[in-house]
Amino acid sequence: MNEPSVYRIFIVEDDPWYAEILTYHLSSNPDYELYRFTTGKDCLKQLRKALPHLITIDYSLPDTNGGNCFDVFTNKCLIHP
Repeated sequence: MNEPSVYRIFIVEDDPWYAEILTYHLSSNPDYELYRFTTGKDCLKQLRKALPHLITIDYSLPDTNGGNCFDVFTNKCLIHP
């Protein structure tokens, strides 16, 4: 099995402080390509272009909650934990 050269990580977080903390720690690994979103809708738009290897989802987003957002990910993109 071939390992990807870059791992795409989606950070879905509307709180700038938490998003920055996650970005800071994850960006220390050069093999991670990070994408930050403040709404579930913005993240779903990006899913049409590239699937992530990992998604971190805030439970309280401005346009939905993390559980609903995860359900959409799994149903539309066939992502399974």
